[in-house]
Parts: sequence; C-alpha cells; structure tokens
Amino acid sequence: MRRSTGVTVWAVLLILGGGLSLAGSVVSSVVSGAMRGGAMEERFRQLDDQLSHIKGTDGQPMPPEKVAEMRAKLQQMRVKMEQFFTSPRMQMLTGAHGIVGLAALVAGIGVLLLKGWARSLAIGQAIGALVVGLCSQLLMHGWQQEMMQSFAIGAVDPAQQQAMQQAFQIAQTVGLGLGIVFLLAWNGLLLWFFNRASVKAQFQPG
Repeated sequence: MRRSTGVTVWAVLLILGGGLSLAGSVVSSVVSGAMRGGAMEERFRQLDDQLSHIKGTDGQPMPPEKVAEMRAKLQQMRVKMEQFFTSPRMQMLTGAHGIVGLAALVAGIGVLLLKGWARSLAIGQAIGALVVGLCSQLLMHGWQQEMMQSFAIGAVDPAQQQAMQQAFQIAQTVGLGLGIVFLLAWNGLLLWFFNRASVKAQFQPG
C-alpha cells in the first residue's frame, strides 16, 4: 500500500523530534560532566568576587553582614545546582531522554519505509516519552521551587523578595501546566494516529 501524507508527516516529525531529544541528552551529559569538573564552581567564584563591589539601592556599599549573607546564599545555590545536575535521578532521566529520542529517530526512519516494527516502536516511544517527560517536568518544577528560596540574593527589601517569589511560583505553575498539556496532546495524538485502522493497513505486509 502507498504511504499516506499523514504517515509521511509523522515520520518526519519523529525524526526531527528524536534527533533534538537525543542531542539534548548529549548536551545535558556534557553540562553534567563540566559541573563535576569544576566549571560551575569557577563561575560562582567569579560571582562571589563581584559581591565585594556590590552596592545597595542607595548607591552606597553593602554592609559587611549583608554581603556575608549574600555570599552564604550564593554558596548554597551553587551546591544545590551541582547536586541537582549531577544527581543519579537527573542522570537517569537524561539517559532515558536519550533512549526515547533514539527510539523516535529509528521509528521515524522505519515509518518512512512502512515497516511494521516501526509503527510499534513509534507507539512504544510515545508512551515512554510521556512517562519520562512527566517525571522530568515534576522533578524540574520541584527543583526550581527549591532554588527560588535561595535565589533572591540581591533582593534587599523582604516585600520585594516575596513579590519575586510569588511571581516566579505563578510562572512555574503555568509552565508546568502547559508542559503537561503539551506532552499529553502530542503523545496522545501520536497514539491515536498510529492506532487508526487506515494507518495500520499501510504497515501490513504485501
């Protein structure tokens, strides 16, 4: 049977999406390796040096006790970032994203050739992508909420700091919701499409 336009479009989307996911996994692994190698520590050391010259809203140098407090928060943020990006959970999710991306890439090529196994692989990677994506969204959301507690280093006014945290929490909640909706819509549409009878028929032998 001749390949339909819809199958061709999905094959191209699988190839592109799989390639991007696989590349993102590689980049995340590189970043994690750089952090373990001390790249993050060097960057935060530069930020720490800049605190010696920071000034308040009145243009005057910060009091020593305030600078010390900001240094402590900066150090706390550095430790949390390193712990998160080098944690076993993050490394497992990075690897899982790479596997799902590779599966999508292979499935897309197979779908172009109307291979029966490619249709099954496309369905399987959609389920995997949904599970891995939801875990990543929830893990990242929790980490960002935790980071925000120590992020407002330069917020001198407590009211200003509270407003920043509230705005950030709202933005993160909206972002989490949109991310989950996109995951459900994208993978749900893929599952629906490849389970249609007319699509299944295109992957039958002969």
